[in-house]
Amino acid sequence: MTLSKRVGDLKIKDQISQNDIVRYLHQLFEAQADRCPFAPAIDNSLGAMQLECGGIFTYGEVEAKSNQLAHYLRRRGVECGARVGLLIPRSPELYIAILAILKAGGAYVPLDT
Repeated sequence: MTLSKRVGDLKIKDQISQNDIVRYLHQLFEAQADRCPFAPAIDNSLGAMQLECGGIFTYGEVEAKSNQLAHYLRRRGVECGARVGLLIPRSPELYIAILAILKAGGAYVPLDT
């Protein structure tokens, strides 16, 4: 296989079902959180992201926080196809917010100042 092939042209192995391939980002994250809840998902221990405090967030922590925010967004009216503006500096909270919006059925719109 050469790198010039398109993804649609690649042959899919028989043991992989179509359901395993057509998944959304938040579903892939949920599956990983189920498999390895204590594994590090976001590492900001060196403070590389714009945060006052560093830290390592596990898949389980990110999953729990994004679920909590997704439920809040649903209560506030976010539904399938809704656009949600996001104005958050690069941080673990940004990734949690993106996952939450996707879980609520919305689409995130990154905003810049």
